[in-house]
Order: sequence, then C-alpha cells, then structure tokens
Amino acid sequence: MDGEDKQAWRGDTVLAVSPRDTSQRCAECSDADAANRVQQTLFSCKMCGQSYHAAINAARNILAAGQADK
Repeated sequence: MDGEDKQAWRGDTVLAVSPRDTSQRCAECSDADAANRVQQTLFSCKMCGQSYHAAINAARNILAAGQADK
C-alpha cells in the first residue's frame, strides 16, 4: 500500500503541491527572491528579516499551498 492508498483508506486525500520557489519564498511575508537562500540550509528573508532552516521554510510554504487548495 503506497502513501495515497493509505490516506484513502483513512478517509483522507492527498493533494499535489508544486514545490516551485518554496525554498526561496518567505513563509511570513511571501517575498520570493533567490537571494533569500543564504546557503544550502539557511533561509533569511531580505524583506522582513525572518530566518529559518530552508527545509522548514519550504515545508511551511507547501503546507500553506495545500491548505489554500482545499
């Protein structure tokens, strides 16, 4: 049973979300700029100053996109 089958079995759905620019867009202010990726693992928004681990920032953006599609 794959991930989508397990979710269907539980009564949930799986939404496909494009990861495009999610690691460059700020989860706080939505500013999207390649310069926000200071290094491989660090995200630092040039607009509002928020700093996160890049994967956490991207995950927050993907979650928000998925919730907006519901």
